[in-house]
Amino acid sequence: MKFLQKLFGKKSPCTQPKNITDPIANITEWTPLNLGGTSFCTHTAVQKDRKIVFEKTILFHVFPWFFVFFPMFVGYKIFQNEQNQLSSNNLIGVYFGCGLFILIGIWLFLYNRKKIKFDKNLGYYSKGKIKRSTSLAPIEENKNCIQLSKIHALQIVSEYVTGDENSYYSYELNLVLKTGKRLHVIDHGSLYVLRKDTKLLSEFLKIPIWDAVEKD
Repeated sequence: MKFLQKLFGKKSPCTQPKNITDPIANITEWTPLNLGGTSFCTHTAVQKDRKIVFEKTILFHVFPWFFVFFPMFVGYKIFQNEQNQLSSNNLIGVYFGCGLFILIGIWLFLYNRKKIKFDKNLGYYSKGKIKRSTSLAPIEENKNCIQLSKIHALQIVSEYVTGDENSYYSYELNLVLKTGKRLHVIDHGSLYVLRKDTKLLSEFLKIPIWDAVEKD
């Protein structure tokens, strides 16, 4: 239960800052767009010529494998030492739980493989593979791919994630389009890094930052 609470979280109240009077801000939502988040830094932004890439931190590379190798180790130890002392139903329950955590770890690894890029050469933001029906067809726009010219502002909001033993804030970066629609980019636990990376991205795209998190 604790893991699921941390993974999916809950929406926290965020409000539009009074100093942001842009008409598009008035039609933009200010609640977290993506439920959940981590308590540590997952990405850092790096500028490479005419691109900004959000690269995964070492800790975020390792994180999914904890859910794979730890339950494998626990399952092996139980099989080695406790199999004669546990009923078949208990063994099934233990191995089912271990298998579930392994599947979660594999899902996290596959989900987090998506590369996050802002590419001025292509003129697009993308998270994951860019889709085209054919090699000569135009790029297909969706929640993970949009023209840079359609991005109006960068929004930072916070989310309070609760667990059985501890709670923390996760901070989210969203793209605000000229229609007021939002696209989620990343969220993690380091407000300092997120603000620094958002500033770099703001200067790169020449668009404003809408920061709804209280100033330190």
